[in-house]
Amino acid sequence: MTGSLSMAIPPATCSPDRACPSRGRGGFTLIEVLITLVILSTGIVVVLQAFQTSATALGASRDALYANHLLNVTMDELEQVGGGGVTGNQVFSPPFDHFRRLVTEQRAEEVSPGLMHLTVEVWRDGSSAVFKRDLYRAER
Repeated sequence: MTGSLSMAIPPATCSPDRACPSRGRGGFTLIEVLITLVILSTGIVVVLQAFQTSATALGASRDALYANHLLNVTMDELEQVGGGGVTGNQVFSPPFDHFRRLVTEQRAEEVSPGLMHLTVEVWRDGSSAVFKRDLYRAER
């Protein structure tokens, strides 16, 4: 004995009925791979749905912005022209040609004699959202 305390590790012995640790292959089982694929695909679907939802909301808010702008333009027109010739169902000129407006005019005698009630509605073709404003003015 030379004073060394190291111990020698005996070589692994493998038999046909016992698994040999040195022969084990590293990797994942089929179940682990399938579970990982299910988790990843679920995450991808959730992210894609979030993008679709945000794109739909962006389109709706863009339409609302355009419709409110067109309402303001129509209201300015009505105040300048006085309502005559602007009433009825009309299509806006490009780039807003996919928007429509309806201007109706009726007497508001129950509120005040000589008062006219103008209603302006703006909507986009194929949309169920209608944006509406009312204007009261003296009859001319």
